[in-house]
Amino acid sequence: MSETDQMTALLPRDCVWALELTQADRMQQVPTGVIETALRMPQNFKFDLPMSLIDDVAIIHISGILTKLPGIWQIIYGGTATSLIGEAVREAGSDKAIRAILLKIDSPGGSADGLAEVADALWEVRGRMPLYAQVVGMAASAAYYLASPAKRIYAQRMDLVGSIGTRLMLYDWSRFFANAGVEAVPIDTGPYKSAGALGTEVTAEQRQYFQGIVDAFFDDFVSQVARGRSMTPDAVRTVADGRIYPANTAFSLGLIDGLQSFETTLAEVQAASRSRTVKQSKELTMAKVESENSPAQDAPIQMSVETGCRPATLDELKKALPKADAAFREVCLSAGDTVETAQARWIEVLQERAEASQAHNSPPGIDTPGIARYRDRPASASAATDEFNAAVRERMRTDGIGRHDAIMRVARGDPDLHRAYIEATNPQSRKVQELIAARFGDY
Repeated sequence: MSETDQMTALLPRDCVWALELTQADRMQQVPTGVIETALRMPQNFKFDLPMSLIDDVAIIHISGILTKLPGIWQIIYGGTATSLIGEAVREAGSDKAIRAILLKIDSPGGSADGLAEVADALWEVRGRMPLYAQVVGMAASAAYYLASPAKRIYAQRMDLVGSIGTRLMLYDWSRFFANAGVEAVPIDTGPYKSAGALGTEVTAEQRQYFQGIVDAFFDDFVSQVARGRSMTPDAVRTVADGRIYPANTAFSLGLIDGLQSFETTLAEVQAASRSRTVKQSKELTMAKVESENSPAQDAPIQMSVETGCRPATLDELKKALPKADAAFREVCLSAGDTVETAQARWIEVLQERAEASQAHNSPPGIDTPGIARYRDRPASASAATDEFNAAVRERMRTDGIGRHDAIMRVARGDPDLHRAYIEATNPQSRKVQELIAARFGDY
């Protein structure tokens, strides 16, 4: 196989690209040795999710040329698959230990295929937690498309941002073929089925057809940027001519929110995360007070006959308690809880957590009822939580699995540590302590 044939075999089959042009040219300049090495990679090579954790912030890495699916392309160019980015976003959004997401971007863009699904996932998590983006080199074209849902976008002063647009490259080889005495004969079922085929003429009608496809992708790009940056579509189109801008120009055009380092942005995200957690805790406490003063609190929880009188399944608990963590659901399963009893216990846990959070954030000199219980929490409780979370993160890293599966594996492998973690995170819940005793009584 020639080097040209090898490159053709490796090229992704995506047709429309959102890619900064100078980077597109570099895609054709790959040493033969790199291609041969990539071709020898095992077929079942496993790609890790492009995500790391810093405290309770998920860092999602968007780097290199973007394609929809992982493969040899990423091995050669060090790019990222948007399918894995989407998976990382959804996993971070569903992990109760993660309070915010920071996109770390250094990418010239790539394929338009799969971008919309990732953007939808980003918009969904933005409604539930802080979502920021930090440029650390370049956020061009498809990479900027993924940055646009972020509440804040920052870059460093020498970074490049923009290149908003979509492109599709066709080559009309018909005259070359004719001069060489070769006739391309497409056998198809319609005038557009073989449009753009090698050796055939690209007619004016076909050019219009392909332009319509590119325009449709571009319209979606414009709408995403307009929505994320609070701009009108017309305002976006004035800067969406394919140009890539230095960071200070991008800031003046409204494409980013400021110039600062990754470390500064991370600190801002962490502060936003803490602020949101305090606000949610206060809202939960107020809801609890209103519920206690409302006659409706005595109304029974609506339960079906099927789930109200027998132990709940894991799927039923996930549906009934979407905000509950995996450790709590496991305890409920082990204790044989019905959906109703599990809901009641989860409400108690939420109330106690709200009280604890409110106590921790009380102004100096003001003592909130119950605060003494949490001031005197032993250091060993924090150590148990840190040790358990560290073991979970290590499982995620070494086994290439999500947090939920990692929790289950750590719990099975070290039940003593699991028990210490549950006790540490639910120190004042009598009912949870009873569940712990029932769950771990056999160990």
